Amino acid sequence: MKKVFYTLSIAVFALALTSCNSCSSNKTNETAEATAVSEDDGWVTIFDGKTFDGWRGYNKTEVPALWSIEPDGSMKINGEGGNEGSEGGGDILFDTKVKNFEFETEWKVAKVGGNSGILYLGKEIPGEPFYVSAVEYQVLGNDNNDVAKGKAGSLYDMIAADPQTSKPIGEWNKSKIIVKDGHVQHWLNDVKVVEYDFTGPEWKDLLNSSKFSQEKWPLAYESMINLGGENHEGYIGFQDHGHQVWYRNIKLKNLD
Repeated sequence: MKKVFYTLSIAVFALALTSCNSCSSNKTNETAEATAVSEDDGWVTIFDGKTFDGWRGYNKTEVPALWSIEPDGSMKINGEGGNEGSEGGGDILFDTKVKNFEFETEWKVAKVGGNSGILYLGKEIPGEPFYVSAVEYQVLGNDNNDVAKGKAGSLYDMIAADPQTSKPIGEWNKSKIIVKDGHVQHWLNDVKVVEYDFTGPEWKDLLNSSKFSQEKWPLAYESMINLGGENHEGYIGFQDHGHQVWYRNIKLKNLD
């Protein structure tokens, strides 16, 4: 597949998601903030493997210090002993909101129980973590985890990934999330493992059967019951859960 390389500012990145097929190969701007790769089928690579351009910490202006870019071009959270939110850590997000989209990435964990997540359709609430408003595609080293709704690919604490198709610790997994008009699919290693809709009455039941219920966590419930707010759009990013986790080949396609 022929690829067209170009650079663009964050301010026009949302436009690039809708028009990348018409990008010209001679468009370059060395002073632009974010680097992307446009492909003929509409995908836009949102992490160039060299810089964190286009990314920042949740409720922050910069990427937290415990996130690094590795020699192989992956990004890594250097979690310290399972202490979620330790100094220098924190969740990160891609600094453009998404609505109807397809998202892909590859990830691996360093050990059994290695934990992170792909958080999506979230908003920033000062003083609160990302997952208060965003749903989570679970990223986990499954081997000793008996909680079905917490295994890799699951809609965390709401729908268990079925079948369970994660690979052994240290191997790369491929994840895909598709969101279109309130309908969501989770894919893990090219197999669809979760499907749900967040615009119907079943969504309220899912929330109330989870840790995000109106009774247990009112703030999270009020943030998620109308996921993504009035326009059903929000940020997508990765969770720092205090473990070592890698991500690479991160890309988006606009489905509007």
